[in-house]
Amino acid sequence: MSDVAFCAQCGAAVAGKKFCTGCGVAVAQANPPAPVRPMPTIPTEYPNTVTAQAAPSASAALSTVSIILSCVSLLFFPYIFGTVALVLAIIALVQKQRAAGVALGLSIGLPILGFIISFAVLSSVA
Repeated sequence: MSDVAFCAQCGAAVAGKKFCTGCGVAVAQANPPAPVRPMPTIPTEYPNTVTAQAAPSASAALSTVSIILSCVSLLFFPYIFGTVALVLAIIALVQKQRAAGVALGLSIGLPILGFIISFAVLSSVA
């Protein structure tokens, strides 16, 4: 970029000089600096936004019943008790109850294990 400036009065080059050599006008008066506009500021903090989420329930009644029914389905009627345990575990998970994940895992795993045990017992008897 070139440091050559020109006089506003006569157009002579006035680079690095206080007065124009052509007309004698002070360069500061002839070429006033352009006003500097301040840069817009960008906000760094944003307001807190609250999202609608269900608060975890302090109760764990459905989770507990689901775990108990899952254990019962291990030995007795895995079709019935396992299905009821699975439905209760899903409801507990939707309601964000404590131990809902454990109840869901047990309500899936223990009835399957109950099917395997009942198959093994029935095949050994026959």
